[in-house]
Amino acid sequence: MTMESPHIKELHDPLQTLTQLFTVKPDAVLLNPGLNRISGDLFFWRCAPARILNMNTFVTDSILLPHELIQRCEDAVRDGFDAIKVLLPWDTSPAERMHSIQLAAQLVRECENWEMPLII
Repeated sequence: MTMESPHIKELHDPLQTLTQLFTVKPDAVLLNPGLNRISGDLFFWRCAPARILNMNTFVTDSILLPHELIQRCEDAVRDGFDAIKVLLPWDTSPAERMHSIQLAAQLVRECENWEMPLII
């Protein structure tokens, strides 16, 4: 009897998954910094999809859902991203919600300085 892995099989080889995704010609691909580092060569062609940086992370403990940004806008520019995406979770405590709003406001200012599109 073999047990199924709780992991998503397509995530075992993310480069192969990205390559397969390119066959349907997406306009953009949402990436984290690690996947961007190992997949950069896949994006060096004329009609390559835009790269959107998924910039937030949430670490769940039993009570709180702390929201943090994993990079700065400057890093996204340096790494060749075309846009940044962050979440603004609203179903959290008032303190967590205010923290997320402050993170987003800070990022809006950074993105304006770097002329980087931001998706919230």
